[in-house]
Amino acid sequence: MKKLFFVLMTCLFAVSMQAQSLIGTWKTAMIEDGQKMDFYFIFAKSTLTMKGVVISNDPEVGEIVISVNVPCTYTRKGDKVNVKTNPNKAKINIDKMKFSPEIESMVKDNPGMKKMIENMMKQAMENSKGEIVNGFPSGGDLTIVTLTNTNLSLRDETGETIDFTRVK
Repeated sequence: MKKLFFVLMTCLFAVSMQAQSLIGTWKTAMIEDGQKMDFYFIFAKSTLTMKGVVISNDPEVGEIVISVNVPCTYTRKGDKVNVKTNPNKAKINIDKMKFSPEIESMVKDNPGMKKMIENMMKQAMENSKGEIVNGFPSGGDLTIVTLTNTNLSLRDETGETIDFTRVK
């Protein structure tokens, strides 16, 4: 009987420790300048990637999915998480481009045009990279308000709380 009790307690302890882990991918939805953005905190052992994904839909142009990845490091002591961002190493990607039928037909007739459009977009994003990255949290101290296996709430130094859901 004691052995069964010990096994059950060990399992409960393991489950509770798993629920306390930040490691994984956490997602929230935000509105930035009127545009919806899926925002991710991707925690590994000592690194954190802040990722923003925006889907832009324009009937004349089509659908474009853009992601921004800002690498960070973090340390955790109890319910305190200190984040240091590295905005100089941020990456902006075009994850998907699905042109409107009108533009698609123009690109089909002129294959070089698609590459030209992609290059123009990449250059425009690179030129505004600093401004885009400035829209991300700049790091600092966060307080874990709630941490379960599926939910994470973090409060920043201004008192704002952001709620995340674990997606991985």
